[in-house]
Amino acid sequence: MTSHIQSFGFRGKRRVSIQEPLFLYVEWGDVNPDNNEEIRDIIEEIDLDLYPTDSSKSIKKNFPFLTFQQAESLFGKLKNNFDNFTFKGIALVTQVSNNNLISGKVVFGEGPRISPFVLDDEYKNIPLALIYATRRDPRFGHYSFDDLTKYFCTMEPNLMDCYKHSLGLSVTELPIYPPNNTIEGELDREGVKGVSGVEQSSTTNYASSVGPGSNGNSELWYKFLTALFAIISVIAIGLGILNYNHAQKQEEKLEYLYQQQTFTKKVQDNEHAIDVVARYFVTYYFTGNKDAIVPFLSGGDAKFTQPTKAQVASTILEKISLNEDGETYLVTYVVGIRTESGTLSSERISFEMKADDNAKFKWVVKSEPIREPFSSTTEKNN
Repeated sequence: MTSHIQSFGFRGKRRVSIQEPLFLYVEWGDVNPDNNEEIRDIIEEIDLDLYPTDSSKSIKKNFPFLTFQQAESLFGKLKNNFDNFTFKGIALVTQVSNNNLISGKVVFGEGPRISPFVLDDEYKNIPLALIYATRRDPRFGHYSFDDLTKYFCTMEPNLMDCYKHSLGLSVTELPIYPPNNTIEGELDREGVKGVSGVEQSSTTNYASSVGPGSNGNSELWYKFLTALFAIISVIAIGLGILNYNHAQKQEEKLEYLYQQQTFTKKVQDNEHAIDVVARYFVTYYFTGNKDAIVPFLSGGDAKFTQPTKAQVASTILEKISLNEDGETYLVTYVVGIRTESGTLSSERISFEMKADDNAKFKWVVKSEPIREPFSSTTEKNN
């Protein structure tokens, strides 16, 4: 590694032993391993942790190129040990491949980059940092929102997939791709690559190349060109509307996926706490003691809940889902109930829950439980 800082980036081709299709190019700033022992110790610690028996994959070996896993490990430790640590810059790079074989030759192109790159409280992760910077970068001003979404999320290779594989993440653990016009300072991409603009340009070129007719009948040519322009304008408007509708549908689809991913993450973050409180509520509900369930009930319809007395043999969580309001969770259990004669039956009990910091258990039941025989509902679904 070297502390010699040139203008950000490099020329020509360099080789690297990294076997991932996308990774980072990183340049140190004024504070670097050559003049800071703490940074050297951090790198040693990461290399020992990630590659205890294979130094060929280490940060030392491949720098200034880092895998996403190496970079996040380094950035995380630098962020914890320094205030506003600054790099000369980072850039998303790939390497030349022939017949799907990675050659190891890295080319510093004109892709996403951040220079200078600052690790501060606003930094969350590599994908969001690069996406934010790219959608603010005038170099990418001629790309539509849909173009950039495909670039980062669906084309091969893309940043999201490569980041997921490098860090071993699940889909729900990935950062959520920001919808259009949600990033402070991002460029306005309305009308970028509009169909009508392209069509109008071709129409103008055609008119200027043809010119008035060789027969001298300028009036006839004028009428012909006027009619032609009118037809092309109608077609252009129609194509523009179709293109706009397609873009709207794409954005709506992305926003839907964004919402679903957000909901899934919220359920994962809260399902354990909800399950613990909900199980206690179900247990007390079947004791028949109204006083026992009062601490679990919110003020609305739930306060009218009347418990029932039964011998519970088992309580199995069926599902926890988030309602459209993004705050209320629907909780469903399958409860095994044993009668006095020893007969065992099953029923499904469902109710809504919501977080409440003022409640005794931090979660409250928002609706009266709905009970139904488990076997009959199963048959209906089949």
